Amino acid sequence: MLPIPDKSYITCEFVEDWNQVKDGNAYIVLTVFDVVVFKVAFNLLI
Repeated sequence: MLPIPDKSYITCEFVEDWNQVKDGNAYIVLTVFDVVVFKVAFNLLI
């Protein structure tokens, strides 16, 4: 995912409440099938 260069380290913290997701911020998401993705997210819950 641009503009993050290949082989970069990304640090993160656990977000327990989906309502804390802020529009346009990048997040690491772990899905039910243990797939890990790094995406820019938008909160459509509120």
